[in-house]
Amino acid sequence: MKYFYTGLFLIFLGGLISIAFSEKLKAKIVSLFSGLGMILVLIPSLNVLFTGNTISKNIYFPEPIGKVNFVIDPLSAFFIPVISVMCFIGTIYAIGYIKPYLNKNKLTSSHFFFLSLLITSMLLVVTVQNALFFLIVWEMMSLSSFFLVIFENEKKEVISAGINYLITMHISILFIIAGFIILTLKSGNLDFA
Repeated sequence: MKYFYTGLFLIFLGGLISIAFSEKLKAKIVSLFSGLGMILVLIPSLNVLFTGNTISKNIYFPEPIGKVNFVIDPLSAFFIPVISVMCFIGTIYAIGYIKPYLNKNKLTSSHFFFLSLLITSMLLVVTVQNALFFLIVWEMMSLSSFFLVIFENEKKEVISAGINYLITMHISILFIIAGFIILTLKSGNLDFA
């Protein structure tokens, strides 16, 4: 799991430090850090895919979260490469996507920060084994997606689509929460295992 966590850190760090760079370099910085991070997260997931083993690590957070188990099992090991490859392609695409906005003096820092946060949260959501932490990561994923959707916030239809997305995501999270409440009442804890 050391490679996985280091990869997540690099992906998130790319979005964070890109804020300090010029607009023309932000996309390249995020792509570089994401590429390196995604290579690292692929190492344990491919190991699990080819061996059938499961890798897990407990991390202790302050209450009310407590102990959270992160697991790369065959199912999450299938999704990690899919997420990694598609998101890396997305960061490469972002280099060209952002170019027209550079001429309009639009700041792209938020776009790249939320892109990195989205990638990090998508990778976490398939490995976390605790209902409360899953909901936190799911919300990070939902909000970062929302801010990416409304990047072109000068267009009314973009804002409308973003609000529609946000409402839909929060209605769906109510069903997920209801399911987790039922499971927690039956099992007596917040863990998925």
